[in-house]
Amino acid sequence: MRKYFAFILLILLTVLVWYKTLNQTFLGEGFYYFDKGQDFFSKGTIVSIWEYDNFAKILFDILPPIFQDNLQLYQAFQLLTLIALTLVFYKFIKYFSKNSWLSFTGAVIFCVSYLGLFEMIGVGNYQRFAQRIPNQILLLLSFIQLAKFYDSNNIKNYFHSLILFTISVFLAHFSTFWLPIFVIYPVIYSICNKTKIPTIIKNIVYLIPFVLINLFLISRDVHTPNTNFFSFIKDHGVVQITTQIILQLSNMLLPPFLIEKIASVTSSYKDILIILTLPILVIFLLGFYLVKRKQKNLSVIYLLSIVSVPILLFLNLYLGKVNPLYNMRGYTYYFLSNFYSSDPSLTATLKGDRSYMLPYFFLAIIIAILIYVLFKRKFIYKIITFIFIAVYIFYNILLVKTNIAKIQPASEDMKKYLSYMKSVSKTFNNQ
Repeated sequence: MRKYFAFILLILLTVLVWYKTLNQTFLGEGFYYFDKGQDFFSKGTIVSIWEYDNFAKILFDILPPIFQDNLQLYQAFQLLTLIALTLVFYKFIKYFSKNSWLSFTGAVIFCVSYLGLFEMIGVGNYQRFAQRIPNQILLLLSFIQLAKFYDSNNIKNYFHSLILFTISVFLAHFSTFWLPIFVIYPVIYSICNKTKIPTIIKNIVYLIPFVLINLFLISRDVHTPNTNFFSFIKDHGVVQITTQIILQLSNMLLPPFLIEKIASVTSSYKDILIILTLPILVIFLLGFYLVKRKQKNLSVIYLLSIVSVPILLFLNLYLGKVNPLYNMRGYTYYFLSNFYSSDPSLTATLKGDRSYMLPYFFLAIIIAILIYVLFKRKFIYKIITFIFIAVYIFYNILLVKTNIAKIQPASEDMKKYLSYMKSVSKTFNNQ
């Protein structure tokens, strides 16, 4: 039981925070993959290898014959997938840290995060889950295999990593966000281990197949931006891009109630949020010095996380997926009727963003490692960790519960509509 205690706790916590999604129906684009035109295998046709959402298409070839029109089963599948992702993420941290408490802390920070996950799984937009979450399991496993390869020089690990990465990008082009993280890993690994330059070059060369396969699979993706990185930076300016990256971090790091209060009392809340976030970033950067001095074995994963977060947040901007100020303003989800917009109690004020899920992997690692390094004495560390986790879980449960309640009336209306349509469906003809 001790061996699996962390797993059991993570499963229970994930269910505790997200079980209310089981009572939701699909909203917005959530029904998209029920369209027969989106099938992968049906009618003897196979979707092009360049499609960006092959896994979602495959999933809805498999699930509807089994679950039929019981939407609660689809939501249960989503919850089980999140549990599986959380457990794999725990193993991911455990491989680098060799520390169960640290790994558990990082996994909890990720799996109960309102800001990191609510937009992805908590608003009834099931297509977001199908397109983006299941493939993360393969990517984490792929990265573990790559790390094992650099640690052991076992070529089998390298090919396992490459195969898993290829499958993941084929299944979901959202996986391409991980490519820069794969590419910078051998550089960071080599720097932290003081590797000689020829070895560094050799380590980087191993990543060329990852780059080429990724470029090939996404080469016809309609979502690829028309401008290159350098043109984007030139057009928007380094200062503006840096500001937008810091504001994304504000959205993810500062407590939502604090952001809401600041935004409600001043129109210049952007500058205030940046000022409040900068000290946290300084602590993150100084943390690398502490890690290298006190816990050298964590240097690679800590530095990788520090570098990965701004890269992912830059990609969010480059792809035009995130507007951090919009995420901090009062709004109503696009699929809700005007009735919700006119009722302030049904209007959320801080929504996070579905594009924050990936950075949350690495923010969770940074925070978990900092707690461990700062309070390393075993007894104090466990007390501090327990208090932090307890407060963090309680607050995120409150956020998830409150915001699901705001959109639950739309789910109830949809259930009534579906029930009525089913009752009269026998009167329909084939058209």
